[in-house]
Amino acid sequence: MKNLIYDNYYVIIMGKTDLELEKEADALLKQGSEHITEGNNDLAIPLLYKSKYLNLLLGYKAQAEKAEVKLQTAKKRVDRYDKSKRFSLSQDEKDKLADEGRDLFNYSKSLQDRNRIDDALMLYKEAYAIFDVLNLDYESKQAYWLIRRIEEEKKISAGLEKDKDVWKNFAEKAVDLGKLAVKRNEYNVAKQWYKDSIDIFKDLGYFDVVGGLYKERENIENLKVEYLKSVRQKAQERELREKKFQQRVDDVLTEKEKARQIELSKMAELPLEIKETLDKAQLLTDKAEKELQMNKFQRAIGRYQIIIDLYRSVPKDKIDLSEKVSEIEQKISELKSKFF
Repeated sequence: MKNLIYDNYYVIIMGKTDLELEKEADALLKQGSEHITEGNNDLAIPLLYKSKYLNLLLGYKAQAEKAEVKLQTAKKRVDRYDKSKRFSLSQDEKDKLADEGRDLFNYSKSLQDRNRIDDALMLYKEAYAIFDVLNLDYESKQAYWLIRRIEEEKKISAGLEKDKDVWKNFAEKAVDLGKLAVKRNEYNVAKQWYKDSIDIFKDLGYFDVVGGLYKERENIENLKVEYLKSVRQKAQERELREKKFQQRVDDVLTEKEKARQIELSKMAELPLEIKETLDKAQLLTDKAEKELQMNKFQRAIGRYQIIIDLYRSVPKDKIDLSEKVSEIEQKISELKSKFF
């Protein structure tokens, strides 16, 4: 089975035979049915959707219909498409439902391209129902346009005369969808909508309109070039900002390392008596931190006070510990204001 590829969506079935896909579809149908029996309808829905997709792609319409029956049962039980409950869905649920709709829409396109028109129409309608529930304006309009066009084409195939007013409306709506796609920076999609519109207008004989649409379509390519240029420029600016930020971080770390090395050098030159005082202060600091974790705040404060006394006993001409003293005094003040 070939990969089915669209603008920004990929349906990829790699390295699987039709038999393997059939087994997968059957397994999904079985799992979905079990979830319904257990009352886990939310879990059943995506499994049944996938089973239905695979069976449709394989051409197993009877199996797809079985999955559809189960799917409708699950959907009715959870009222996923009840508009009155639209706003009770969480944002995460809305996002997942929107993704399901887009999956349906793109599977529909794959089926339509393979001339599976009835199957495509069924899935387009499902996708439209989801988009409509979620108030996804652009997606709803796309699906509705395709549904109406397929239905009109089926009428013509059945021998009915083409309604020019209906098709003129299709062409105008296609232009509107193209403009919406431009606003969403979906330039290739926009050009396709314009092409659809141009083809319809040409078929209807509105050649005066076609010329203007060709110019608008050419301008879409210019807009695309400018947009991509803007995206690249913003990416370059972001990269430059990140590099500058990283350089500042590196500079700060370098300065801190220099300061640490200087401090270590000074420490190495200190008399043994001062080194012992600092070791004692560090030991008391470790104990105070443990006591804080045990909520023994009064004992910790007492140790911090002793540490301050030890630091103040060290001559400033040997090593200046004023900053450390200030930090500990601030910590004592915060502990007292918070717990006493």
